[in-house]
Amino acid sequence: MPFDEHSADRAAAEEPGSEPPAPPRAVAPAAASRAQIDGWVAEGRYAEAAAALRTGGELAAAQELLERIWDYPAALAVATERGDLLAQLRLSLLSGDLARLARLRTTLATAGSELRRRAAATLEQHQQLVAAAELYEAADELTDAQRCYEQAGHHQGSARLHERSGELAAAFRAYERFLASSPHDPAQQAQAQRGLGRILQQLGRHEERSEEHTSELQSRQCIS
Repeated sequence: MPFDEHSADRAAAEEPGSEPPAPPRAVAPAAASRAQIDGWVAEGRYAEAAAALRTGGELAAAQELLERIWDYPAALAVATERGDLLAQLRLSLLSGDLARLARLRTTLATAGSELRRRAAATLEQHQQLVAAAELYEAADELTDAQRCYEQAGHHQGSARLHERSGELAAAFRAYERFLASSPHDPAQQAQAQRGLGRILQQLGRHEERSEEHTSELQSRQCIS
């Protein structure tokens, strides 16, 4: 269920620091047998089967059943018990839990490179392109980050990566597109203007070196 890129950040600012209470579990016997659980699954009584599996500590199986009936908030609670960050991210997106999504993005920003890359791929699949680009960039997957920034129309991020890769002409065009778009935060606008200035200086030095090289070649030809 796609939603605004920045809504998760707004929700995090409004949400208290404590975790929200987990949704109530479906009622199931405390010690359901495997035969009972299998019977509930066969009858399509997934919520009861999931509750019994969760009580018995079979969390992955319980989460799978809850996802079958699209009970994403309950599945998210189980994924949290399991400590599975990628499942939590995916289920936060599916359930529209913006506050949890914002907290997970903060946690994943400091995770290992491979986990950041996989989390970025999950965000990209759910069309959270700027968030995906930021995690790809943090994982040093610059090609993937560039693709997401460009698809999202995030010109400043695209310009920064082009500049970082030495693609000065592309960076210059992206900064120009950013400044030509709707009004921005003054700090972001000033940052883009500084980027343009850096690129112009670098391009000017390249031109000076090119002219010096051409002049040197001409001198050598005259001498010979």
